[in-house]
Amino acid sequence: MATKTPVTEQPMVETPVTEQDPWSVMETVYIPREGKSDEKSHYFAVNGRAYNVPKGKSVSVPRPIASLVREYLDAQARVTEFEESVPNNG
Repeated sequence: MATKTPVTEQPMVETPVTEQDPWSVMETVYIPREGKSDEKSHYFAVNGRAYNVPKGKSVSVPRPIASLVREYLDAQARVTEFEESVPNNG
């Protein structure tokens, strides 16, 4: 007579999460030009690493710099929106 062997649960094996260095991940950003007298680039720095991101063309930058560029563009859009909502007294 055959005996059944009890089924035991196997411990769940967690695969180690390897974090990727954010400075090695490149993202494409674009900062529009805003008139003829506008600066040709914008300076961004994170933890001692600095980049001059040119305006008017798409460039690849590390993820931390791309994050700053997105924050900068969002802030610029909010400033423009506010300026357009304020009545002109002059």
